[in-house]
Amino acid sequence: MDIKKIRSKLKTSLFGTNIYYKESMDSTNNFAMRLAKEGAPEGTIVLTEFQASGKGRQNRPWYSGSGQNLLMSILLRPELEIEMVQKIALATATILIDALADFYKNRKIKISELEVKWPNDILLNGKKVGGILAESKLQNKTMEALIIGIGLNVNSSRKEFPAEIKDSAISLKDVLGVDTSIEDLCCSFLKRFEQNYTKYERTNYAGVVENWKKHCHQFGEHIIVKQPVMEETGVFHDVSNEGYLMYKTRAGKIKKLVAGFIMRKNKNAVND
Repeated sequence: MDIKKIRSKLKTSLFGTNIYYKESMDSTNNFAMRLAKEGAPEGTIVLTEFQASGKGRQNRPWYSGSGQNLLMSILLRPELEIEMVQKIALATATILIDALADFYKNRKIKISELEVKWPNDILLNGKKVGGILAESKLQNKTMEALIIGIGLNVNSSRKEFPAEIKDSAISLKDVLGVDTSIEDLCCSFLKRFEQNYTKYERTNYAGVVENWKKHCHQFGEHIIVKQPVMEETGVFHDVSNEGYLMYKTRAGKIKKLVAGFIMRKNKNAVND
């Protein structure tokens, strides 16, 4: 990864003005959280080519071959209530989809082929191409720092994926047939992220949920809801204005999922 190229091409005033890069690290989120605790400013970016302990939700491992993919974390200091974490994560997913559609507008990837899968996955042609992980540092129920981790399969190949994800994952190269400049893609995303972050902060994230729902194809899907103290089956019903999943139980009751995760009924976990 050519960090000098990123710095020279990046046309932003906040995100990316402070970049930390190491060829390998435990995870970009862990590194960014350490920086946050040391007082690093909002807009700090962490990049790497290999994560020894890359992770997704529920601490599931995130596979990525060395130097093949976009592995990045963004440090935010939004000074908002913790309840806003969910909406910020949903907003990041839609920004990433828009950025990909724009970056590849003259190639083989269209926005109609990209979708979100609850709560943090980006799908391309029905297979996982990326994921987002939000982790916060709190001070009196207010976010002192929020780390947004992004993993995107760019130049890897399904042939190289571990057996357990070969059927469910995909890379941009699998679709395009050629490599993508990770540096150019990173700059394109950060430019769009900065534009949208400013807008969302000004409007308190108005319209984020409705925009996210336009890209989701899971409504009506039969699911298993796993929570710390219980498990039940239901139907993916809606997403609340606060960004929480709403599901309908077998008895017809509408419930909100605040803590826990969901699985497709009789299939693999939705947020692997």
